[in-house]
Amino acid sequence: MNPEQVAAMIQAGLAGARATVTSDDNVHFEAVVVAPQFAGKRALQRHQLVYATLGAAMGNEIHALALQVFTADEFAAEAVDKLQIQGGIPLEGEIRISGAKNATLPILAGCLLADGPVTVSNVPTCRT
Repeated sequence: MNPEQVAAMIQAGLAGARATVTSDDNVHFEAVVVAPQFAGKRALQRHQLVYATLGAAMGNEIHALALQVFTADEFAAEAVDKLQIQGGIPLEGEIRISGAKNATLPILAGCLLADGPVTVSNVPTCRT
């Protein structure tokens, strides 16, 4: 079973959910799940909802599953503090940066993963 299949099972079982699943070996998985069904539920209850979508695959094709579970509002608040970059996909596009120089640091770290030239603009002047 691959991460895309696991994500599809979670999303099919939790209407309106968004699942991002990763794995290095297609047996041990990590998932970030954002679902409206999590509102008002404790972490254990949220995990149980996700496990229910995976049925018999848990403990069989899926040996281990590390979960991060959020409502949309919780995820939006969490996303402000973190920038997650996953490999395997070429980076492209634009991100408008504004605010303090510390807001620029995660973007600069992401630039290290780009294959080609990167232009970062609209950032405060930093002196070394």
